[in-house]
Amino acid sequence: MTTQNGNKANAANGQDKGAKQTTTGWKGPIPAQNGGRQEGYITKPPYSWQSDEFQVKYRAKCWCGKLEFEYHGDPIDAKHCHCTQCQRLHGAPFQWAALFHKTSVRLAQHCDPLNLDFFSTQEGHSEHSVPCKISCRNSMRAETWSWPTHHPSYSRTTTYPLSSPPQRTFFT
Repeated sequence: MTTQNGNKANAANGQDKGAKQTTTGWKGPIPAQNGGRQEGYITKPPYSWQSDEFQVKYRAKCWCGKLEFEYHGDPIDAKHCHCTQCQRLHGAPFQWAALFHKTSVRLAQHCDPLNLDFFSTQEGHSEHSVPCKISCRNSMRAETWSWPTHHPSYSRTTTYPLSSPPQRTFFT
């Protein structure tokens, strides 16, 4: 896959080799980096985990307020994606998303993980199998192989770098 600005993107796992990862206190491998299902995912990034090194810079919550995610640092990138999965998932010609490292995102402590609803675009049903849509029945974000994405237009963002323009455009 090639992005509109000519950069090569790793279509197999979405990794950007130039993206610098910040220290958030997570010890261990990046969860579900190769996609698919993973047991115990709810206690790993980007869900319910805690660390004193994680410094919240941004917060975003769904419209009903059941889910709130915290973000450590700035997004590593922003993108417009025109792939057919994103078109179907969002009911739009493309999706705009800010990309964060998985270890730079977590569900806020006051949120009940049982409010999370998943939809696997590859499996075609409600299940946590990466890549998948994450919501409270309202599209809020997605989890990909290497990073979770945040969709600014689908949430009430209290603090967010909306000035981060998309740097990539994907077509598949």
